Amino acid sequence: MDSQFTLELTQLLYQSTAPDTTQITEATRALETKYLKEPSALLSLLHIMATCENFQVRQLAAIEARKLCHKYWPDVPADVQNQVRANLLEITIKEPEGIVRHAFGRVIAALAKIDLPDGKWNDLSGFLVQAAMDPNDSIREMAIYVLYSIAETVDLDSKLLLDFVHLFSRTITDSSRTVRVTSVQGLGAVAEVLESDDKKLLHAYRDTLPSMLMVLQDVVQVGDEDACKTVFDVFNTFLIVSGAIISKALGNIIELIIGISTSNQIDDEIRCMALSFIISCIRFKSRKLQALKLGKSLILSLMQVATEETTEDADEDCPARLALRAIDLLSTHLSPTQVFYPMMEAIMTFSQSPEPGHRKAALLSIGVAVEGSSESVASSLPNIFPLIVNGLCDVDMNVRQAALLALSQIAVEIPMEVSKHHAQFLPLVFELMSTQGVKVGKSACNCIDALLEGLDRSEISGYLPMLMERLVGLLDSNVTPDIKSCVAAAIGSAAFAAQEDFLPYFERTMASLSNCLHTSDDDEGYELRGTVMDTLGAIANAVGKQAFLPFTEQLIQLAYEGIQIDHSRLRECSFCFYAVLARVYKEEFAPFLPHIVPALFKSLDQDETDVLSEKVGAPTADEIGQLLESSEGNDDEDDEELEKAMGVNSAIAMEKEIAADALGEICTYVGAPFAEYLEPTVEKLVSSTTHFYEGVRKSSLTSLWRCAITFYKVCNLPQWKPGLPLQIPVPDAVQNIFAAVRKCSFDTLDEEYEKTVATDILRNLAEAIKTCGPVVLGDDYSKICEIVMEVLQKQHIVQAGDIFDEDFEEEDVVSNEEVDDTEQDAMFIDSACDVVIALSMALAESFVESFQVFFPHIVKYYSSNNGTERAMAVACIGEVAGGIESAITPFTADVFTLFMTALEDPEGEVRSNAAYSMGLLCQFSTENLSSEYLNILQKLQPFFTQEIFRTALDNAIGCISRLILHDQNAIPLDQVLPILLSKLPLKEDYLENAPLYYMILHLYRQKNPILLQHLGDLIPVFASVLTGPAEQLNDELRTQLINLLKEIAPEYQTLISTFPHLVALLQ
Repeated sequence: MDSQFTLELTQLLYQSTAPDTTQITEATRALETKYLKEPSALLSLLHIMATCENFQVRQLAAIEARKLCHKYWPDVPADVQNQVRANLLEITIKEPEGIVRHAFGRVIAALAKIDLPDGKWNDLSGFLVQAAMDPNDSIREMAIYVLYSIAETVDLDSKLLLDFVHLFSRTITDSSRTVRVTSVQGLGAVAEVLESDDKKLLHAYRDTLPSMLMVLQDVVQVGDEDACKTVFDVFNTFLIVSGAIISKALGNIIELIIGISTSNQIDDEIRCMALSFIISCIRFKSRKLQALKLGKSLILSLMQVATEETTEDADEDCPARLALRAIDLLSTHLSPTQVFYPMMEAIMTFSQSPEPGHRKAALLSIGVAVEGSSESVASSLPNIFPLIVNGLCDVDMNVRQAALLALSQIAVEIPMEVSKHHAQFLPLVFELMSTQGVKVGKSACNCIDALLEGLDRSEISGYLPMLMERLVGLLDSNVTPDIKSCVAAAIGSAAFAAQEDFLPYFERTMASLSNCLHTSDDDEGYELRGTVMDTLGAIANAVGKQAFLPFTEQLIQLAYEGIQIDHSRLRECSFCFYAVLARVYKEEFAPFLPHIVPALFKSLDQDETDVLSEKVGAPTADEIGQLLESSEGNDDEDDEELEKAMGVNSAIAMEKEIAADALGEICTYVGAPFAEYLEPTVEKLVSSTTHFYEGVRKSSLTSLWRCAITFYKVCNLPQWKPGLPLQIPVPDAVQNIFAAVRKCSFDTLDEEYEKTVATDILRNLAEAIKTCGPVVLGDDYSKICEIVMEVLQKQHIVQAGDIFDEDFEEEDVVSNEEVDDTEQDAMFIDSACDVVIALSMALAESFVESFQVFFPHIVKYYSSNNGTERAMAVACIGEVAGGIESAITPFTADVFTLFMTALEDPEGEVRSNAAYSMGLLCQFSTENLSSEYLNILQKLQPFFTQEIFRTALDNAIGCISRLILHDQNAIPLDQVLPILLSKLPLKEDYLENAPLYYMILHLYRQKNPILLQHLGDLIPVFASVLTGPAEQLNDELRTQLINLLKEIAPEYQTLISTFPHLVALLQ
């Protein structure tokens, strides 16, 4: 060993611990570029470990030595190796500093990883086992820590692993708390390599769990945060390494951790660890939690924690905030029967409490649960809305703010239901925005943003003058940038709802918003600028390309400058702005593509791992010690699977999601001029479908399908005809892009574990088939049918079990029958039914053979306790009848019986879908059902007198219209027609306008006296559908109605003249 080299190395290590960043940087550079590259560095570092007086230098020497072991240890002479091994064990035993002993222990483990497989250092295990029984606490702790390090580092066979488990099972009851905690760490390391099919090892391991829980209880009781973190880390490991380890003990574990989470006697930091474990457990073990029926106890406990105060910093974890996050996950990952319904019972009780914390928790629980339980929330709105109104008027500021947050979330998730009550909510929210402090005022502004977006032009018109005066006034005032961001977002929603009615406010609003585009160069300034870009996009979409044209080029340039700034949120908003302008200008947006498309590609090419955090200023001695201790862990490459499992997220990942979305949007609306970018766009999006963040995968796949559909459309092919082989020739290039997108989608589906991504894939596939026809199927029809069947039978990977579950014992496995479906589960199955419907449209009668296979699997969902699944089954079969038309005839008896039962289902959505589907069956089946029409009408009668479901009345009218078109003589028109016509126009389901107005035209051509008697009543109805949204009528039907009006115009000239837009249309 070169003493001079060792001396210089020692000096550099000392310099590395100096409280001076310049010295640290220089020392680090010298170490990395010269000294640590020398083969003699390892022995020098080991010498420094044994002789240096400074504990930080000893620790740093050990850390660097560990990194060099694999490189230089095999070349060290055997006699020197023996001497080093003996010396290393001796200095480790004698080392007085705990964190340094740990660093030495890591070096021992690193050497053991090399020696043990080669049959060397055979006495190490005996030495450590003997040391683990030493009466000296520090020696026992050192031995267990080294054994833990070996278990974590060395590839051990099954026998050695079992020996380790037996040893740790004894030391876990040691008198030393440190030994007990380190034993838990050791068991955690074993868990990471334990094979669940090794029954003997698994059962021995499971026997240690009660002791591990006792260690957890102990460290929690004494408030040892570091020890608690260590033990919780191990329990978190159990969730992702093998479901078999804790499957039997999960109930006991959850019971203990719920107790920790809810106890006010325990430090908040520790409670946060417990709540974080619950969050992970919900995500990774939801099916097991559901099978154990733990949903109710979890939700009630979490709601109790949510009554507590939160910290001022919204980014800081605290028990109440984590409890709400857990409620959010529970509502998504567990069924409504276990979560939402018990939660609603508690909410009704909490909302009556004299304690404001309970009232606040009730409202916040609704707010966080609505995303995952929107269907359940929608059905409970009659009970929820009064609670929100009371909350908005509560004497406590925090309760008022909670009510605003709850209303905002419901408005985002269920906008159509909330918009019906705008007159009740908006005045209350306006008042809070105007009269309350900054905190509530900001929430009120966010709430207005959400409420306005759900309104239509007629609903918002009465609010616009007062609303815009107030919002623009705030924008021009000296309020903080975050308030201005909220105000700008609300203006965007107002423009979105008002559409052309926003024009009177356009000029002033643009002037005020422009002032916000040149703000301070900091996070708040960039956030404001980004929100303003979003709002400008909404305004452009509202006022149209001509009005917005004077601002377009300048704002596109400003957005491009924003992309160059290192701020993900600002880049996201710039991408969204481009996407909206593409929608507004369509092909005219093409000149901007050469700048914008490469910027989107650049965003997708970013590497999330390239982001380094920086610390300003020199570290203190304590900070150096903490940094060194934290670096003791394994420095192997990051485990990509673990990243996926933990749902790694980042600002860059979310930026990529928006970039992928924007590419699909721009391609869709620009159309043909985008063709030159199509191939590289598809390549970028395909590579993004394997991203660890589900949002990027989802947006990339959706955009791929949008690109393929757009390419099909710009080819201007004749309308496709159903059936295979293709009856309308399609260019090879189009077939190839569909083949590439199918392959990418199916490859993703084979491994996808996120239901939302898998659901979107099937939804996009169905939409593509409906739009482009059988060309989408290519050679993969059988594969598509296999996927659909897999989903219908609940055998797809996302339905098969919890993530990382590898339970091998039959009693451990959670079957589908043991758990109710969540709303996400139901949506995934519904997406498979969407594909079935699309196939029926694309193949028509040739789909019958496949439908015979699918039919019993779809029908079984009508026996579900889940109303959404029953509604899905009924709608799917009805839509298939519309797709295969007369080929539905062999199924008529079974389908008719099902629909008649469904017309009296307790769930309104099921009854609504049954009305729609019954109409299609009667229209297309060649079996004569006219004798049943009166029975059908009898079941439809309540639809005209009761509020059954949002679309129920429209679907009933559509059904009756189809019956009349099929056999009007079987319908008592004198009784039915006046009632039906009095309920027009349709307001919810415009698809049913087709059978309705074809029926009216049919009766008019027959000069039916009952219809002619009501023609005058129909003039306002015709005015509504002909001058309203274009999607209400197809072109053919629109033309026929206009011709009818022209024919009757002389007789009803006075009445028609009261509708100026209608008069203009008839000229």
